[in-house]
Amino acid sequence: MSDGAAEFVDPAPRARTVTRGRRVRLGDAGIDGRLRLDALARYLQDVASDDSRDAGFEGTGGVWVVRRTVLQVDVRPHLDDEVALTTFLG
Repeated sequence: MSDGAAEFVDPAPRARTVTRGRRVRLGDAGIDGRLRLDALARYLQDVASDDSRDAGFEGTGGVWVVRRTVLQVDVRPHLDDEVALTTFLG
């Protein structure tokens, strides 16, 4: 992808996935009431940590660290909206 465009892929049919929900709270919303992108990145980091724990990596020194994130945002969630986040491997 030399033009810098991201390629979004669906999980493989047998991929292990972890899905968690988060409600947009006051501290995660901007003055306009929409979810801040830094809060969304933190949500993703939390789900990745849950994924690592669910996979049995807790206490082994292995952790997921979100270093680069590419987002395709069609509609930004608002205050009190429920957001579903999924990580997958495979």
